Amino acid sequence: ATAAARALYENTELPSRKIAEEAMRIAGEICIFTNKNLTVEEL
Repeated sequence: ATAAARALYENTELPSRKIAEEAMRIAGEICIFTNKNLTVEEL
């Protein structure tokens, strides 16, 4: 998820929340131990 977030941060103009959601979605597709059920808490 970290690599995906870094790539999205460097190459898109998405807001932080969308970067986090997309990075976790990508990780969920790759890793069998990560699911796609997210709860995002924003400060």
